[in-house]
Amino acid sequence: MTRRPRAFTLIELLTVIAIIGILAAIIIPVVGRVRESARQSQGVSNIRQVTLALIVHAEENKGRLMPYNMPRPNGSGGGWTDYLTQTLHGADLNQVPRRSAAILYDPVVGAPEVDWGPSHHFAFLAGFTSPDVSAPGLQRFKNLSAHKQPSQQIYVADAGLDPSNGWPSGDLWAVDNGWWAWDAIWGGTVTDTQAGTPIAPGNSEPGNIRWTKGRAKFGFLDGHVKVLAQDQVLRRNINPLFQ
Repeated sequence: MTRRPRAFTLIELLTVIAIIGILAAIIIPVVGRVRESARQSQGVSNIRQVTLALIVHAEENKGRLMPYNMPRPNGSGGGWTDYLTQTLHGADLNQVPRRSAAILYDPVVGAPEVDWGPSHHFAFLAGFTSPDVSAPGLQRFKNLSAHKQPSQQIYVADAGLDPSNGWPSGDLWAVDNGWWAWDAIWGGTVTDTQAGTPIAPGNSEPGNIRWTKGRAKFGFLDGHVKVLAQDQVLRRNINPLFQ
């Protein structure tokens, strides 16, 4: 008599399914955390490269820090992001797709647009690099050599994005109530008490720092990068008059 092969019982099948479900419940969150950690690491690497590129530009131009409205190498209009893209790729900007300037993007925010949309997720302080700065005390800080403690001076940070379209500002003009406050209020006279005070965090809209779960990435003038909480960013890290 031919014996029929033994089949799985319903209980055995349910047990296997339950085990697979338990394993999936354990593995899927771990994979998600690994991917998120990888995106965060890539974002830190990108902002470090942007910071170093801007510092190298200053060192190659007698210490002059790049203004946010820096024209392209070919002399046409644009901005600092266009300048970096064209410089890094050595080509006309029209021939360089936006995705090529990958260091300007933060994977935590999302994939960059190719043909339109925000051209960067980082920005730098315009308070001492902008040609519009009028306070005599701040004018000298347009040169790298004037910064005596570059390891404490924030230069680049996560850029706040417009909630309506995701577009950033090219510079952090609104940080700590706006750099015009440096002109009108501080005017070159600062105190140690002010220096150790945390900045007004503001919101994550254009001109401000983009805070993600209360933290943001910062590139300093000596080239190092830190991820800091809102209350860890002090006025002496933002306003060079405190140095």
